[in-house]
Amino acid sequence: MLDRVLERGCWTPTQSFSDEHNLVADWRYEKISADGSQCNIYQRRNLIGQLDWQLIGDHNLNNALAAIAAAHHVGVTVQDAIKALASFKNVKRRMELRGVVNQVSVYDDFAHHPTAIKTTIDALRAKVGDDRIIAIVDPRSNTMRMGCHKDRLIDSVAAADLTLFNIPDSYNWYLDTSPFANIQSRSSVKEILNYLKPRIKAGDHLLFMSNGSFENIHSRMLEQLQENENTTSQREVG
Repeated sequence: MLDRVLERGCWTPTQSFSDEHNLVADWRYEKISADGSQCNIYQRRNLIGQLDWQLIGDHNLNNALAAIAAAHHVGVTVQDAIKALASFKNVKRRMELRGVVNQVSVYDDFAHHPTAIKTTIDALRAKVGDDRIIAIVDPRSNTMRMGCHKDRLIDSVAAADLTLFNIPDSYNWYLDTSPFANIQSRSSVKEILNYLKPRIKAGDHLLFMSNGSFENIHSRMLEQLQENENTTSQREVG
């Protein structure tokens, strides 16, 4: 799509960036760690430096390359750009770890369409390895509500061990689509929390994805986990 736009006419300098597989890109990264928190930065075929930062995932690495290229274009050295990225603290709702209770991690992410959902889950998978990932997706954007992305949703959550959709009864496209037959859904936050309560175990990673507040489900989940832990402790003491 971008190539088609550029073919219509471009009156500014352009630079390309990609992952390690595209050796002709002006800028590219080569992952050292599977989750992308460590990588080598190349300018064409020349190794420029190593980036160690807090973010994970290919989507964030592409953003890093774009930032390095833009900064370099206005005179910032690549080394200074890498140093700045290494100290960058991610914004809220971008794979934000909201808390850990009884070895259960709760994340909040703004992912709200199939591409973002897939890259987010894939990034977490690379970080946690074989640990169980439970993805809770709230498809509340206009295009998601209309079912525009329904054909891509199943593939987007493939890396999760368990997926739960927050689907109101008005989403007829979901109810009528057979590929979703094996995907769990609930129509309220309360139902989601009740469904998850007996199924969560130590070591799980709960990834909540929505472009809305999701009725503060993240904090409610942490409170529920804390209540469970307190109840278990009381039983052990008793």
